[in-house]
Amino acid sequence: MSELKIARGHRNMFDSPLLCPVCHEANLHHTSVEAYFRPEEDSPIGTMVGATSHGTVTVDPQANMVRKNPSTRRNGMRIKFFCEHCHAGDPTENDFISEYYALVITQHKGTTYMCWETADG
Repeated sequence: MSELKIARGHRNMFDSPLLCPVCHEANLHHTSVEAYFRPEEDSPIGTMVGATSHGTVTVDPQANMVRKNPSTRRNGMRIKFFCEHCHAGDPTENDFISEYYALVITQHKGTTYMCWETADG
């Protein structure tokens, strides 16, 4: 797992780019975003909002939080990327549904966590 280093504030945001978890280069392109919202902690059903770089927007007010949400208890987000250098997650190089890299942001007991997720776990 690669280290996630996040810049503080917007003035120096170019000082700490997000690096590819495969080749550690900085030229990542985000291709889709999914956000999951539970009406209450541990709720099995909630709202999922998704958007892709192709302009597709999805809203599912009855989304299965147990199966899709990266957070096991609260809200979560998944931002899928592909890399310009090694082409990890590149929809033109791979089957993008089964081969992807995503930055996952989850919440648990008042703490926010970030990690890389791959299609194979």
